[in-house]
Amino acid sequence: MLGLFKEITAAYLVSVVAGGIGILVFAYEVLGWAFLQSYLIVFLWALLCTSGFISLAQRKNKKVNKLLDDCDIENFLAIYQRLMGRKRMMGKETTRMVELNIIVGQLMLGESGIAGRLLGEFGREKLPGSRAGALHEFVYHNNQFLYLLNTGDHSGAAQALERMDGVLRNPKMPRSCLQPYRDFLSRQRQTLSVENGNYNGAEEFFAAAFESAGREMDRVSTQLMLGKIYLYQGRVSEAVGALEYVVQHGGSSIHRAKATERLEALGITIPAPPPKKPPVQVFSALERAGLVAYCIVVVAAALLAIISS
Repeated sequence: MLGLFKEITAAYLVSVVAGGIGILVFAYEVLGWAFLQSYLIVFLWALLCTSGFISLAQRKNKKVNKLLDDCDIENFLAIYQRLMGRKRMMGKETTRMVELNIIVGQLMLGESGIAGRLLGEFGREKLPGSRAGALHEFVYHNNQFLYLLNTGDHSGAAQALERMDGVLRNPKMPRSCLQPYRDFLSRQRQTLSVENGNYNGAEEFFAAAFESAGREMDRVSTQLMLGKIYLYQGRVSEAVGALEYVVQHGGSSIHRAKATERLEALGITIPAPPPKKPPVQVFSALERAGLVAYCIVVVAAALLAIISS
């Protein structure tokens, strides 16, 4: 995670290297501490820097992921595609996370051809038998499910769901993820059931899912499913309301495209897609200036310690 954003990587290296040298010199030469004590302080400083900058990187990564939650798919995908340019600076675990998010972005834009190629490339990798490996495997199979569903391969989509269920039985899967992932899997199964023409209990399920949804993307996708269900039941006015919600809030997602297609089939005029949102910067100018100022202070303090010795 430390190699994900260049701003954080640079500040981290300055903190650990320059800050560590300054602390070592000050403790050993100025304060007269034993070398082992001085080294221990440097080690603790490195741990503190690692923890702090990982936390900062995680917060920034959540900011990027929220773009998908808010249906701002272009910015979500653009940021992760830029981050892939830093692949050499990222560990394998972080790289896999970025690759999976790029696949999600392509799927949500309806770019099934690109997503299929990326899924094939990712599938050739052997995932580690670790907690991160289990999480990535679950997300990978969900991406497979979405791809197969979008391309009309419902049998393959069902197999992907079974593989997701198998991953949940992996002892490496973090316990904190089990229940949310089980709920998510239930939703995907209900989605496939509706796509297969089985509407039993579907309205109640997706109505409840809409009420409990915390993300706009979840609300949009549940409204799309409700629109399909209402059309099947002949409740056209309710279907139109659900599909118009998707058109209004779905951004440039494949959900909006599907809702638009169904509304046009009903003879309803669809407004033009909203203009593209301006590019999103992960770090504001003020935050970048703050990191630069922090690095300058650390280097200056290290130089002062060296001069004082």
